[in-house]
Amino acid sequence: MVMEAITITYQDDVVGAVSFDTEKGLGSFEYDPGFIKKDIELSPIKMPLSNRIYSFPELDFNTFKLDLIKEFQR
Repeated sequence: MVMEAITITYQDDVVGAVSFDTEKGLGSFEYDPGFIKKDIELSPIKMPLSNRIYSFPELDFNTFKLDLIKEFQR
C-alpha cells in the first residue's frame, strides 16, 4: 500500500488528516479526536464530526495533489 497523508488545520487547530491510497485508488479523511471534542462542525452535511474514516471513491488521485498541498502549507 502506497499512502501519503497530510495534516489539515483550521485556525491553528489540527482538524484531521487526508490521505490517498494509490493501490486502491481511494482518498480518505479522518478527524483528529481533539478536534471532535471542540465540537466545531466544518462540514456538517458531507462529513459531520465523527470517529469514522470518510472515504471518497468517486474522486481520483488528481483531487488529492498532496505534494501541492504540502508545498502550500509551508
